[in-house]
Amino acid sequence: MLPAYRTPAFAGSNPAQPSRTAGTADEAEADASGNTAQGFARGLALARAFAAEHGHLCIPYRHEKDGFQLGLWLSNQRATGPQLPPERSRALSDLDPWWNPPWSTLWQRIYLRARRLPGAGTVTPEQGFPGTSENLGTWLYQQCQNYDSLHPQQQKLLTQIGITAETARRARPRRRNIAEARDQALGHARSYWKQHGHLCASAADTHDGFPIGQWLANLRVRARRGKLDPAVARRLDAMDPWWAPPWSSDWQRTCYTVRDLIGSGHILAPENAFTAFADELGQWLYTQCVAYPDLAVQQRQQLATIGLTEQAAAAARPNPATESPSLETGLYFARSYAALHGDLNTSPTDRHEDFPIGTWLSRQRRQANLHNSKFTSPYPADPLLTAIDPWWNPPWNADWQINHRAARKLVEDGLDLLPTQGFPGTPDWTGQWLFTQCVDHPHLHPGQQHKLTQLGITAADARTARPRRVTQQASFDTGLDHARSYAARHGHLAVPRSESHNGYQLGTWLTDKRKRATDGRLPRNRADALNTIDPWWNPPWGLPWQTAYHTVKAENRGRTLNTAAGFPGLPSDATRWLLTQCINYDDLHPGQQQLLTHLGITSKDAHAARPQQETRRRPRAGASRPRPTTVSSSIDGGLPYARSYAHTHDGLGTAHYDTEHNGFPLGWWLYEQRKRANAHVRRTGQPWPHEHALAALDPWWNPPWRISWQHTYTGLRSTLTEDQRPSASQRRWLTNQHTNWHTLHPDQRTLLTAISLNPHERAPSSDPFKVSSNQKT
Repeated sequence: MLPAYRTPAFAGSNPAQPSRTAGTADEAEADASGNTAQGFARGLALARAFAAEHGHLCIPYRHEKDGFQLGLWLSNQRATGPQLPPERSRALSDLDPWWNPPWSTLWQRIYLRARRLPGAGTVTPEQGFPGTSENLGTWLYQQCQNYDSLHPQQQKLLTQIGITAETARRARPRRRNIAEARDQALGHARSYWKQHGHLCASAADTHDGFPIGQWLANLRVRARRGKLDPAVARRLDAMDPWWAPPWSSDWQRTCYTVRDLIGSGHILAPENAFTAFADELGQWLYTQCVAYPDLAVQQRQQLATIGLTEQAAAAARPNPATESPSLETGLYFARSYAALHGDLNTSPTDRHEDFPIGTWLSRQRRQANLHNSKFTSPYPADPLLTAIDPWWNPPWNADWQINHRAARKLVEDGLDLLPTQGFPGTPDWTGQWLFTQCVDHPHLHPGQQHKLTQLGITAADARTARPRRVTQQASFDTGLDHARSYAARHGHLAVPRSESHNGYQLGTWLTDKRKRATDGRLPRNRADALNTIDPWWNPPWGLPWQTAYHTVKAENRGRTLNTAAGFPGLPSDATRWLLTQCINYDDLHPGQQQLLTHLGITSKDAHAARPQQETRRRPRAGASRPRPTTVSSSIDGGLPYARSYAHTHDGLGTAHYDTEHNGFPLGWWLYEQRKRANAHVRRTGQPWPHEHALAALDPWWNPPWRISWQHTYTGLRSTLTEDQRPSASQRRWLTNQHTNWHTLHPDQRTLLTAISLNPHERAPSSDPFKVSSNQKT
């Protein structure tokens, strides 16, 4: 018998404490009592209906009936193995003796197909299985070849359709009627051509169950090798002269698609970026315009028939709003950007003529670097982009590129850099960076020197450059002005480090001032100036909380918050954050509580906060049941509820997946914590950082066995503690534990011993269960 528990993830754990192992997704909600019996009864009823209709229970895995996943249910019954209760196994065997064969159910399904053949039981292996389909005949021949290695019961089943040991030895492979198969395939080809107007089917296409796409692909290969039957070629050419073009069949198929769309009223309009067509087709059309001179004469003739002439192709423009830009589209906007700025030094967020040129170039750089790390050949797009900017993918770091963009922007705005005068008029950081480049000019990469020359800084200018001189007070005043401007617009100074304001690195400046203030190195008058703008510019609780607070404040827009109803009307992220703050209100800093008061959340409101009422059911495979969206699954979001529940119920063992406590989905929250704890152990081999917080409430909150076992055990322990008689399902469960005692985890045995289940005594029977004094402790 298989063990009923999982091996601990790391050895040496204390047996008195639960070991942590990787769990499975279905361990959170299994129920050993009523729900399982009800589910089996429903599955059995649907299985009975299926067997009555089809005569067997070899149901495909994904088969559904009335919203019930019958195939998955049967698979689960088979996977249970010897642990499936005998009465359930008998009920299924009554419907189909081979519902759980010792061989694969796929074998059984194909066998049943053979049973349904006309005249089943009289197949003639020695004649090559005439009357069977090609696939079925091939399968039957394989069974004959492997007859001696089959299971005895498989051999017995094959005997029922006429395959004995003697006939298996005389079996011949199934023979195809080539002429009949060819005429049948050509018939499908003609039917496909009449329906679609061409024969450029993709390899995956089928027509009335026939793999027309793969059949045509095979014929194209034979045609290119000069091995195709001329008669077949003539019949296909009569339907579609371009069924096997010298160019890609994908090209031909797309051309036919465009032809049909234009015939149905679509307007080509190449000068308007082909906006009448779907994104992918529009990209394809623009690519043909770019490659027009290099296309074959017959391709240009076909494009001309749909209105895409050489003159129209020359006037074509790509669509900047495309979601998947082709290489030709990206190159068009890259050339336009370089013509305006002189190079391709873009930031990831840059847009040019509404095209995300920064994102596109960043993707090209990543792909080029990945390609160069694996192959010796150049990246395919590299020569094309190098022709636009030789340093489009530079070997120096991104910080240099960022500072170069800032300097280039100043030059584009009309500022002369004037190295000999200390770069007057430049921002502090940019001026200092430019002087550093002048000092290091002889050691820079030739590409960097070239880019500085474009800014007007030659080698001679670099030798005579003077440093940028800015007093500390002037630098602080500049940053303060930007801080005032930012606060006037946003209402706060919770600025992330990476954020800029009007080209000024305000986030970096504020980060430096916060560090100085924390270290006691920021002068009092400067700290006061920042406090005047935002009293919480340097909060003692950290910037992430402050940023989240202002995000929620902006989303709320001054509306009254209904804490008791779970903050309806707000986005789910804001709802989760607010609920977490209310749960932990008493642990917040007084300043945080004061800020929450500005949102309308007082101490009374916080203690009255409840999650929104939602349908909370764990989604099974293929189901569409939602999980909670307005409740945070963070440790802080549910730990107070877990403490309250554990205090009331003497632990967390009775908290099933659907359990709610004071409106909070505690069962779902515990399920999420178990997933994280198990994933952490799997990844690091170390205990989860929050393990002690939950183990203090219940040492078996995440046991190394199925959580359903723990639910049942805890419920039984509570029943015995309250001096009540165990239910029938609980008595059956006790009997099962007694029978399988040797397969249990040592800690499971310890827990069962605590309720006086002794493996050396007779197993509990259906007689009334007597409660001893030890069972009440």
